[in-house]
Amino acid sequence: MAALAAAKEANKRAGDQKRYLLKASTTIYKGALVCLDTNGLAVPAADTASFIFVGVAYETATSAASGSTYVTVEKRGEYEMVTSSATQATTGKKVFASDDQTVATSTTNSIAVGYVGEFVSATKVRVRIDNLVQ
Repeated sequence: MAALAAAKEANKRAGDQKRYLLKASTTIYKGALVCLDTNGLAVPAADTASFIFVGVAYETATSAASGSTYVTVEKRGEYEMVTSSATQATTGKKVFASDDQTVATSTTNSIAVGYVGEFVSATKVRVRIDNLVQ
């Protein structure tokens, strides 16, 4: 491609949300942690090798066939998430996806979600996802 010779519209997107195609026969619920599988298709987050965390579902979406439906995902912010055994000392620590609503400070496959911004209770933390989302 040649360099620009005149101004053009760059079609900027704010970056707070992005759409991803869903894997076949998949439902992702609003508020769920969302990952991409090895084919680049959106799936509910899980502690699965090679999954890549991409954000929190802005809406509920269900697909019948791969590539037939999109899910909109929030890419920035701090979200309340479930955890198994948080303490005040968990604040500031990196957390990883256990499933589509649960994070932990250690998991088998280490699918990074974000950093704990606030300890809410022994079973809830607020997680900042901005620095780890793809």
